[in-house]
This record gives sequence, C-alpha cells and structure tokens, in this order.
Amino acid sequence: AFYGYGCLKIFEITDNLLKIGDSAFSSACKDMKVHAETVMDWLDMNVYSSGNPLKYGADIYIDGEKPTEVVIPEGVKEFSATSFDYWRSLKKITIPTTAYVYHNFDNTSIEEVVVGSLTEKIKPVKTISYLLFRNNKKIKKITFGYGVKSIGEKAFEGMTNLKEVVFYDGIEEIGVRAFCDTGITSITIPSTVKSVKGGAF
Repeated sequence: AFYGYGCLKIFEITDNLLKIGDSAFSSACKDMKVHAETVMDWLDMNVYSSGNPLKYGADIYIDGEKPTEVVIPEGVKEFSATSFDYWRSLKKITIPTTAYVYHNFDNTSIEEVVVGSLTEKIKPVKTISYLLFRNNKKIKKITFGYGVKSIGEKAFEGMTNLKEVVFYDGIEEIGVRAFCDTGITSITIPSTVKSVKGGAF
C-alpha cells in the first residue's frame, strides 16, 4: 500500500483499522513512528510478520510513549505473539491467565516474561502452550505467577539465555522437554507440582 513512500513518517492506528496487509510498509518505514492509544489497539489488528511496519524500521508509541514494558489486560481471550515481533523497545511483558497466545515469540526483544498474577491467588487454569517460546534467544527471566496450572511440551526448549525461572504456588505439571537446553542452572519446584515429564530440564 505504501511501497516506495520513504517520506512516510507517522502512521496513526485508529479504532476502525482492522488489519495491515502483507508487505504494506515494505519500503516506507525506515524512520516511521506508529502511534496507538492502547496496546489492545495494536493487538486487535493481529499483525503478522510480513505486514508489520516495525519489521522495516518503524518504532511504536503507545499513548505517546515508547514502552519498555507491556501488561496485557485481564480478560483478554487471545492474541498473536507475532504482534510483538520487531518491537525493539519492549523488554518485559505480562500475560494474564485468561489469554490464549498463538504463534510464538520468535523475533522479539523481550527479556522478561510474567505469566499470571503476582498478587492475587487465583485458581490455576492457565496452560503455557506447546512451543510458545521455543528457541527464543533474548528472554532471560520468566515468572509463573498464580493461575498457571501447567507448562506445555517444549514450551521453553532451546532458550539458551534463559537463566532464571520463578514458580508461584499452583502449578501442577511441567511438560516433556519444557525447559530442555536452556541456560537454567538452578530452580526451585513448588510443592503444588504433581508431575514433571521426561526431559523437562
């Protein structure tokens, strides 16, 4: 849509914008600023890699700021991890137990992940999806708060820079090869865990 428009400097996301097409900004975004009022305005578009203006050098601003941390609101049912691809300023993300995350976190700058609540002892319901963070080389710390019930198969496999994992009470199962081939050297398993599958660590 904006192929060759190297002078495009600002792109404003509105409530009416539902999708950005493949390669829409492939040569237009070297210094572009993408503005959205809320994180949800950005997530609602389900941006995929080839249509993501951040892939071509743009920066994203939420409510006028270039955020280093994002908290996905409680109640969100699902979102695509690819929405955070190439978001260079983002270093930490908090994911609620209500959200199903599809695709995986491949091309992000995120270094720390929190899943669940760190304050409210909610019922464990959340399952961390199969392969969700597999082979991510940026993330260094993951905290599983209250509300996380199980870790899926190979969810964090191959994360060689992952050094620290914190479990809150409530988690019951750690899946096959969930943390295999990571940088973890020490871990404390909470008493609520009933099953640790083969090759989990």
